[in-house]
Amino acid sequence: MGADYAILLIDLDDTLLDFKKTEREALRQAFQGYGCALTDGQIAEYSRINQQCWKRLERREIDKEALKALRFSEFLKTLPNPPSHSLEKINRDYMEALSSLTLPLPLAEDTIRKLAGRYRLAIITNGTEWVQKRRFAGFSVHDCFEQLFISDVLGAQKPDPHFFSQVTEAMGESDPSRYLVIGDSQTSDILGGIWAGMDTCLVSPEPVAESPANFQVRTFSEVLNILL
Repeated sequence: MGADYAILLIDLDDTLLDFKKTEREALRQAFQGYGCALTDGQIAEYSRINQQCWKRLERREIDKEALKALRFSEFLKTLPNPPSHSLEKINRDYMEALSSLTLPLPLAEDTIRKLAGRYRLAIITNGTEWVQKRRFAGFSVHDCFEQLFISDVLGAQKPDPHFFSQVTEAMGESDPSRYLVIGDSQTSDILGGIWAGMDTCLVSPEPVAESPANFQVRTFSEVLNILL
């Protein structure tokens, strides 16, 4: 079935790179700089708040700048002794730490090398331009990709059809049947691909019942079973 695809649009975080681990390490580094040692439970609470904020961004309830402030204003309320720095500084320190970390998921790099000779590859990511560019540059197989599409640059977030229309224009292929969208998020990657008329593959360690995706895999490396 994969023989019909020419272009793979692949999400970056929690599809190729371990964002959960990256987030934990970046948050810990940033708050250590304020003399604040975060517990695992506190980091998990930040992650929950951050995910909620990103969902609100996808629904266009808030914009990117509001997200950056809101996630930390809400998180600081949960800490017994929060740092006194401005939300702007805390967000900047966190994103600086985040941008320095490129942590591939198991077999991700090897899988990309196997796909690169058979398909055209592009990254599609919702994120901050300078952070994602730095992290992508640290990815050992970054040169296997033709394009790095970042929501900040395109002015639209996945699943917005305007994001995907710009992607297809830049890739020079207007036929949606020639694309496969691969990602871990049902609400951004899978829904966005469906709205664009493309086939989709959900990457999820746990099976998702009644997912609208055409395929489901537990890890990115398992796409080889579909595509090769």
